[in-house]
Amino acid sequence: MALHHLIYLSTPTSDFSASRLKELLLECRTKNNQQDVTGILFYGGQHFMQLIEGEQSTIYALYERLQNDPRHQNLLKLADKPILARAFSDWSMAFKSVDASLAGPGVLDLESAVLNTSALPDADKQLLETVRQQLLTA
Repeated sequence: MALHHLIYLSTPTSDFSASRLKELLLECRTKNNQQDVTGILFYGGQHFMQLIEGEQSTIYALYERLQNDPRHQNLLKLADKPILARAFSDWSMAFKSVDASLAGPGVLDLESAVLNTSALPDADKQLLETVRQQLLTA
């Protein structure tokens, strides 16, 4: 199986309450686990950024579904490349939010969480950190 990762940025079409974000987390974790997709989802201000990793055809099919998902608009692909190993293999989807009311399983604090990004190319490490900092100030 050839591993691949894709990073995208999007804007939600409507505001996400804490309960709606938790529902999204559960949905993502369930579906991604079934398809052997891992990654991390950042949310802050009015933007999502997600890194998804898995088999290339699965990742492309998932991105196509996201492009047609009415909850997303203005999708912008930031990275799309083969990888040697997963960077986020310890979970099906990690969810980071700047909203402290979302604490719970699978939810990491955007400001204080330490990410092990050693498997990522340097450019993608920098991309994740740049977006994280932007979301913290949004």
